[in-house]
Amino acid sequence: MTPKERFFATINNQTVDRPATWLGLPTPDAIPGLLNYFQVGSVAELKTKLNDDVWPVIVPYNNEPFNDIGCALDFTKDGEGGSQDERTLTAPGYFENMTDPAAVEQFPWPDPKDFLDVDEAARRAKEIPADKLRMGIMWSAHFQDSCSAFGMENA
Repeated sequence: MTPKERFFATINNQTVDRPATWLGLPTPDAIPGLLNYFQVGSVAELKTKLNDDVWPVIVPYNNEPFNDIGCALDFTKDGEGGSQDERTLTAPGYFENMTDPAAVEQFPWPDPKDFLDVDEAARRAKEIPADKLRMGIMWSAHFQDSCSAFGMENA
């Protein structure tokens, strides 16, 4: 089976030669250890060695200082937001004490088209071997954003 056939058969609960695999998105701190353990020089080599079926395309989101779609909404009550690792679920949030639903319009909602780099996303997708399943990674931490927006106690 090709990686694409294996992936779609796996999610459709059909017979496969082996389950589809995906390394995932290892934390940057783990990558040197993985490369060393598997004796490869890059994540692409690692994925090839593991016979990974799914290859992610991280969609570029250029919004300083974090450049991460997961940190696109700065719901902290005062000051700047935190990096993905620094955001907390119990901090007071932007909407914490608001009771009027119309107040949602007061938040400075970003326009994603101002920050997404479609050309770079296409370039990254073309770098992936043609026989692999390309999976676009563009996400938002909905649970964490809800907690950040209202504060955990009020979410």
